[in-house]
Amino acid sequence: MDWGDGDLHKFQYAQRLAAGLGAIALASGDSISVGFLQNGRVSAEFGPSRGQVALPRLFSFLEQLQPGGVTDLDASLRQYALKPRRPGLVILISDLLDAGGYQSGLRPMQGRGHDAALIHVLSPDELDPPFSGDLQLVDIESEQTQDISLDGGLLTLFRERAQAWLHETQ
Repeated sequence: MDWGDGDLHKFQYAQRLAAGLGAIALASGDSISVGFLQNGRVSAEFGPSRGQVALPRLFSFLEQLQPGGVTDLDASLRQYALKPRRPGLVILISDLLDAGGYQSGLRPMQGRGHDAALIHVLSPDELDPPFSGDLQLVDIESEQTQDISLDGGLLTLFRERAQAWLHETQ
């Protein structure tokens, strides 16, 4: 799997996490399935597969995934829960940057007997922006823009709210 050089993008980091967790599970003889959530649905799936022989296919699957679109976590998780599958551990790897949240989407999975775990992936710049002044922010998923004037007071408020949000997700 070619992960490239230089700074790791959040999505590439999430791919690496999924590859590492998948490799551990497959080496242990566990069965795994991977769902890629995008645009309010499961847009791609791998598995169920078992054994180390599935590792190259898992890596190929993860490598072909591309970020983009708007992720409605609640809708995507509910849709994932609808497919009949054996109860097991469900690991959500996400930045959780979704205005609709994710908690109500996990409930149907838990109701079907799945255990849910969360790996929260964020860039340090998302918690402590390294810039200030007049800016135009662009949402990478929705492409919506927002003009702001980021001064010391607003930056302090942003950091406080970001920390409070992080505390809520734990």
